[in-house]
Amino acid sequence: MTATTENEINIGVVKPSGSPIYTITLNETWPAYMRATRTMEYFGRQINDRDFEGDNGDYVGTNLLYNQELFKDRRSIMWIDRMNATVLATDDVIAEARFQPTKYLGYRIETHTTGLADFRYKFSDERYNVKLRSYPARSEGDERYYGTYDLIRRIEMRTVYDKNNGTGEWLPCDFAVWADILPYDRIGHSADEVFNCFCNSRED
Repeated sequence: MTATTENEINIGVVKPSGSPIYTITLNETWPAYMRATRTMEYFGRQINDRDFEGDNGDYVGTNLLYNQELFKDRRSIMWIDRMNATVLATDDVIAEARFQPTKYLGYRIETHTTGLADFRYKFSDERYNVKLRSYPARSEGDERYYGTYDLIRRIEMRTVYDKNNGTGEWLPCDFAVWADILPYDRIGHSADEVFNCFCNSRED
């Protein structure tokens, strides 16, 4: 496992005049990498084995229970390169949030089981569910097998998000692009207030 960085963590807070909405952004470039392998072979009265690999809301897991014969070969790689988070909030509540890391989770397992075998995974969505206070699944699965099986599973989860970490303005000074901005980014703003630069540059 390795994790090194020489970059600063940038946190920005923007609150337009007259708006109750804070826009909080956090940009972090801090690469972390982890690789793991595990192999086991068992013959006997009974054995249970559980496995879980997870990072940033994504996970893969197995439950291999009540086995008299069990072979398992598991390999996993997890890395995160960049973390971007955006939160829209008032003084009282979180209105909306997005978590957009550049990350990868790769998992491969080969098993011979003679008991109960559960395989499950979850790939998280980028948008925060305010009511549930969690990031819901964009994709997930849950499988169960009972008996003697030879099983191979390979799962890969990846997201790539790039953001400009520079010091430029939060939104462009261009009234014409207001219609192209997502409703998420319009909260707490109006087209005239944010984009009409004529009123900010005119001479009295």
